[in-house]
Amino acid sequence: MFAMGESAERFGSLRPSVLARLVEVRGAIDPIYAAMPDDGFRDRIDAFLSKIEAYLSDGDWPRFARFVRRWMSLPLGEGQSAESVLHSVVAIGDVIVQHVRQNEPANRATVTFIGELNRLTLATVRVMVETLADELSRRQAKQGEGAT
Repeated sequence: MFAMGESAERFGSLRPSVLARLVEVRGAIDPIYAAMPDDGFRDRIDAFLSKIEAYLSDGDWPRFARFVRRWMSLPLGEGQSAESVLHSVVAIGDVIVQHVRQNEPANRATVTFIGELNRLTLATVRVMVETLADELSRRQAKQGEGAT
């Protein structure tokens, strides 16, 4: 397992090329992203990548989870479906891992790093699903109150 700073440093060195790759393939991530101007998409995804790097640096999960909840609210507010937003995060994680596989040496450290990135993608999706489930429960409770 990497020390937190080491993973962040490694991710930070890859971040510009990962961002460039994500901009290239954004239409495959989600058709809505294909319609976005380059700068708008780049800013949105770079904010996400920045928080990944920060989490890899400090391990502050509650702060990262709060960011994820706020970050997902933007595409939801713009009309993307919850399914689409979840799919996008998985696709972004997949592109990152693919990029690492293609651009980093094939060794144990890279395998470990990829494992960390995959776990972070899974944990990110879990936060999103829990947030959506909480919202659904809140709405159902509110509807139940209105029916009585």
